[in-house]
Amino acid sequence: MRSKAPRLRPSRTALLGLVLLLGLVASILGAVRAADCAEGFFSSPTGSCLPCNVSCSTCTRAESCLTCLPGLVFLSSDPNVESLCSHTCLPGDYRSILNRCLPCDPSCRDCSDNYQKCYNCSANHGWADTHFIGGSGEVSTCSRCSKNCVSCSRSSGFFVCHACTAGFALDPLGDCMAVDEPGFWKDSTSQRFLSCAPTCRTCTGPSANECLSCVGDLSLELQPGRAVGHCVSSCPAGKVPIPEVPGLCVSCHYSCGQCFGLAQDQCWACQPGRVLLGTECVSTCPDGYYATEGRCERCHVSCDRCTGPSNTQCLGQCSAGLLSLDVPTGGGGGGGGSSRACVTQCPAGTTVWPDGSCSRCSANCATCHYLEGASAATDVPCAKRTHPFHLPSGCYERCPAGSYASGEDCLPCDSTCRECSGPGPAKCTNCWHDNVLTMDGKCMGSCPGGYFVQTRGPQDSAACQPCSAMCSSCLREDWCMACQEDAFLVKGSCLAEGCPQGWTICPDSNECIACDENCLQCEGHSDNWQGTCQQRCTKCAEPLVFFPEEGLCIEKCSPSGIPAYVRKGECVACQENCRTCHEKVSMCTSCRDADQWLMVDTGECKDACPNSGFAGVDSRIIGDHDTSKMCFTCPENCDKCSDWSWQDNSHSSGYTSESSDSYERRTLCAISHEDGSLKCPWRFECDRCKSPLVLMPKDRTCVSECPVGTFVGYSPYDPNARACIDCQPGCLECTGNTHWECTRYEKSGASRSLAIGLGVGLGILGLLIVGGLVAGFLVLRARKSAASKESISMSVIRD
Repeated sequence: MRSKAPRLRPSRTALLGLVLLLGLVASILGAVRAADCAEGFFSSPTGSCLPCNVSCSTCTRAESCLTCLPGLVFLSSDPNVESLCSHTCLPGDYRSILNRCLPCDPSCRDCSDNYQKCYNCSANHGWADTHFIGGSGEVSTCSRCSKNCVSCSRSSGFFVCHACTAGFALDPLGDCMAVDEPGFWKDSTSQRFLSCAPTCRTCTGPSANECLSCVGDLSLELQPGRAVGHCVSSCPAGKVPIPEVPGLCVSCHYSCGQCFGLAQDQCWACQPGRVLLGTECVSTCPDGYYATEGRCERCHVSCDRCTGPSNTQCLGQCSAGLLSLDVPTGGGGGGGGSSRACVTQCPAGTTVWPDGSCSRCSANCATCHYLEGASAATDVPCAKRTHPFHLPSGCYERCPAGSYASGEDCLPCDSTCRECSGPGPAKCTNCWHDNVLTMDGKCMGSCPGGYFVQTRGPQDSAACQPCSAMCSSCLREDWCMACQEDAFLVKGSCLAEGCPQGWTICPDSNECIACDENCLQCEGHSDNWQGTCQQRCTKCAEPLVFFPEEGLCIEKCSPSGIPAYVRKGECVACQENCRTCHEKVSMCTSCRDADQWLMVDTGECKDACPNSGFAGVDSRIIGDHDTSKMCFTCPENCDKCSDWSWQDNSHSSGYTSESSDSYERRTLCAISHEDGSLKCPWRFECDRCKSPLVLMPKDRTCVSECPVGTFVGYSPYDPNARACIDCQPGCLECTGNTHWECTRYEKSGASRSLAIGLGVGLGILGLLIVGGLVAGFLVLRARKSAASKESISMSVIRD
């Protein structure tokens, strides 16, 4: 049986070679494309030659380099990814022999040219050696800290933890514990287990004297309403009971304020002026301890001397393998001092300096890196006549930007300076980015009080120049923004005489602001939201009226824009549910809530229009796109009404109309621009009267009974409403609208009926007479015909 041949896998070396080859080909192709432009320039899509980035020797575009300037390296570790060049790599990368920045080992936050030799350890790691980088550029490897530890250092061959993960705290030996042991309590500020007061067997914070139980024969005296207290003796302060003689109390050692024996080292508390170290009272706490609540408490494991329990409260030099960091302690008036923190790694915004300290980055810089070798310790030989100054990167005719001459060496400027004339933060001659140069040679984020920012040349940062006299803050020399206490700010100038006429002073400053041109009087006030001072008018010039809600002078209290009406030269706001009102705050002429009904007669806004005695109409207000629900009161004694007729109010004084069309005007109501009064084009007429009244359809009035000539029927406007209906013509009284329901006729009507009856009777009589004559004629004729026939027959017989 044939065995399968092993599958070939490319080695890492072959892959790296392929990547480098591809990068070289890409560089050559780019160089060919840019060959038409001079070195340091590239060809743009329009055919013009544009300058490369200052870090590039050659490039094909402004955002990346093909080749770097001498001494610079590519920032990208991948040759297939274009990047700019730099003197140094970003934190977490190092300069490789390939002239590229490659990533450090994961244990390093920053490293040297050996990716495992760290300048600074990453989180959960500590220095493997007890020494640290010095002036000669020493580095060390980093090892992982113990479990539950986020930062540590090596001491006497063992790793000592400096900070624990969440839920754990440091015990006195530098181990991370989750639960405190008897005699200790957890301090949440320093994340340490601190010792209880000597009288406490167990205690809780935030004070060591918060006892839960006591040692020896002491009894717990609870604090009111709490489960903690102080441990007290049966003897008064400064005395100790003698067990052999009940009730006898003997004085403690003279140094003890409270004790459990007569010896010097049997104290529980000390006399004033002394502190307790263990069980002995001493004058001061030794190194490694700090005084708190009359006792000596052990410093953080990183501190040789300290002022408190945290690693940010160290004094003096830090232990080997630790970095020193100055921490401001604050203080009133912007002063205060600083304490020293001993840390295993420099925090963000700082970088490791050769002396083992954490030096702050320049202003507005989040991360920075120390340029290795930029110190007086370098021994690079340089030609003294032509290039006397030297740096690790070469010899220079003059020190480059960011350094200053010190003998034959170029030493780095302070981190706040872009250029300088000497050491320290007060020797700056140029600043970084948006910082400004002060008169005393410092680089700051802004000019101090009494100075303004003045621009300089294109390569120089702005500088601070003094403001004019009496000016404490200014935008430029001739424009003041704030004055000294005895001057007043008016239009960018400081005046000693106070605010001029027509101006008012701001209550929180000495700034004068102008009143509105229509104001007779005004007052200044601070806008808490914007933090600015504004004027508020208090009295207006006639004929304007004052709107107090906004402090404005306006021509009129427009009901459509401001829900108010005029009273004694002021606009008074309508009540809350009114959108506009008239004559008084409660007389609404439109409702704020569009779903509510305006009771037109009373000015109330209600959720519904009553069914009885009222008529509801959806009307569009002139000048407004929204509709308004209006509830009109029906005429007197009317239970139901409608707008069968309308009135044209569009030409009344103070009203406007948007349309001349009659149908459109029927749906419009107008609100007066003068006083907010409301007029609508309707005159509502009754459709149904309140019981027992009946409706007169002609004039739409309600009566108690129908007049003569009418009968009680149903309204033509409401089939369910009773109304007075006219009788038939000629009928004085009736019970219905038919001829047979007439109960009394007019006189002229009876004669006419008689004549009609007589005429009809005579007509019938005439017809009867004519009929009789015709019948007689026919009978006579018949008789004559019979006689003739008989005579003929007789003649025949005779013959």
